[in-house]
Amino acid sequence: MAKSLKMFSLVLLSVFFTTTSAQNLSSLIQLNGDGTLRYIADEGGNTVPDFSWVGYRDGEVEIPDVAVVRTISPVSGDNRSHIQSAIDEVAALQLGSDGFRGALLLSSGEYSISGRIIITASGVVIRGDGYGNNGTILIATAQEKHDLIRFNGPGGPSTQSASTVNITDSYVPVGARTFNVQSGHSFQVGDRVMLQKRPNQAWVELLGMHTLEDEDASTSNWTPGGYIMNYRRRVVEVNGNSITIDASVVDQIDEQYGEGRLIRFTWNNGIENVGIENIRLVSEYQSSTDEDHGWNGVVFNNTEHGWVRNVETRHFGYSSVTVNGSSSNISINRLQASGSGCKGHGRKDVFL
Repeated sequence: MAKSLKMFSLVLLSVFFTTTSAQNLSSLIQLNGDGTLRYIADEGGNTVPDFSWVGYRDGEVEIPDVAVVRTISPVSGDNRSHIQSAIDEVAALQLGSDGFRGALLLSSGEYSISGRIIITASGVVIRGDGYGNNGTILIATAQEKHDLIRFNGPGGPSTQSASTVNITDSYVPVGARTFNVQSGHSFQVGDRVMLQKRPNQAWVELLGMHTLEDEDASTSNWTPGGYIMNYRRRVVEVNGNSITIDASVVDQIDEQYGEGRLIRFTWNNGIENVGIENIRLVSEYQSSTDEDHGWNGVVFNNTEHGWVRNVETRHFGYSSVTVNGSSSNISINRLQASGSGCKGHGRKDVFL
């Protein structure tokens, strides 16, 4: 499986560029007569993962147009407390039966903001009048690394360690949804679970990451414990020791290079049904080498089922949007990250 492990990522990258001359279709994905997709496995059983479950509400519903419940206009000077107070007012409203409190509309104009705006309640949407020159423009003015907009739930997922069992298959390919676990497990349909991949030293050496210190004394070699990966899933079928999850495995589990585990988790302290839309976010900066300015345009932390849509960002040092590992099901629709024309490290305008 070593060849499969090293090469499958490259195959994924080229899937939409590798075509057959006869049908002009990918060799890994075929089109059925009814318009659905058929995934073709490689020699290791790996298939292109089904990503149709990603994003807001698993991609099963459209992102809603939430009703406006509060409208504000820009004020002279710093607008941080002006916006934060309005958000807190919306956050104090009762959740509706649809799971939303309402949208805060920031009318067109420029809003200078001297720090972070934070949303800590479910059901709150920030909306502007568009991201064009005549729309709503939020300007991060603080001369320090900071997030401009942060959706932040009070707590993240909590695993139930007593539920942990090992995956017993010698190899679980990319694209799989069903695998076997140790007997005596207690998983049931509907359980939220962490699919955990735990690499070993052989995996580190396969990737050539065990000699970094030899090449550069200022770096550190990778260790297996530093690359344990957790993927949140939901159990949709249990048949004895066979478990089927709702979304594909995206990182194969090969017993030569580590082990896989399944762990139940609960999540009672996150936020959901939040978003930001129709707005431009800009970071001020002093020079092409300035690192002390807006670092992230939007951050999702301990958040599920949120979105960014119709948003433009400019000049942020690290990212336009960051979705932390404690968040999931975040849709990013029609995001533009415009370049600043500066060469400094701190204006990458990247999207994570």
